[in-house]
Amino acid sequence: MQDPYDFDGLDFEGDGYFVFCDYAVDPERDVTSYSSPWELWVATLARARAGDFSWVPHLLTIYHRVEDYVLKNQCVMLLGDAAPRRTVSYIRDMVIQKLRHDERYDPQFAVDMSYALFADKGLVDASVLLDIYVDGARFEDVQIITSYIEMILGNIYLETGLQNVESDYGLVRQRIDELINKYGNDQIALWEGCLFSPFRLAKKMLGDSTETIPPLIFRNIFEATTGVDCRCFFKSGVFQPLATASVLEDFLESGKGSKYESGARYFFGNCIPD
Repeated sequence: MQDPYDFDGLDFEGDGYFVFCDYAVDPERDVTSYSSPWELWVATLARARAGDFSWVPHLLTIYHRVEDYVLKNQCVMLLGDAAPRRTVSYIRDMVIQKLRHDERYDPQFAVDMSYALFADKGLVDASVLLDIYVDGARFEDVQIITSYIEMILGNIYLETGLQNVESDYGLVRQRIDELINKYGNDQIALWEGCLFSPFRLAKKMLGDSTETIPPLIFRNIFEATTGVDCRCFFKSGVFQPLATASVLEDFLESGKGSKYESGARYFFGNCIPD
């Protein structure tokens, strides 16, 4: 019988993080009681939406245990958006270690975990993403990783491709040094080179929404951080600019953005513990 919790993965033209929104958390069950790794993912998401992040680190174990690449990707997404900072730091250290090409080297792991690092939005993560890009350019298309770097750093465009690795590397290192000089350290969360806040992200999305379809990653980050229901942004896969603008304007005018502290991480409006 097909697992009822097995689905095609998070769809940010559809339900996004409101998938399985009626799933009822059973407070009596523990993380080892689930025979279905898919249901464990759903239960972990439901708990995280309610502000309980204690199960999220277990998704790294699921990632290593299962062969289903869709489920692996869902684990990476939720780790990036809702894992405590110590878990993100652990992932970062694992990636750095594997980039040293020891006998357990797996370039796919580094590429997979790039979203978890990007979602942390740290300037320090941009340096690790750069190393993943440089290392992976000879293996496969790493366009998404360069996009992550550009979204964190801002005011930078990478040519990509093996022939441009050296020049891209120099450009990114220069931009990282500029931002370290500006902010004093690399332990800060940035979006397009500015301190990250959902308020600033909403303004950016609102400015773009009347002319172009905002990148799905914008909805992903905004919805994950705030818990604002963005399902109306698309209808049957078609972008709805007026509905999008209405939701963003309500957020900007409501004062809800003032609750978010700079540098802190949030999921569905709940502060994620370090």
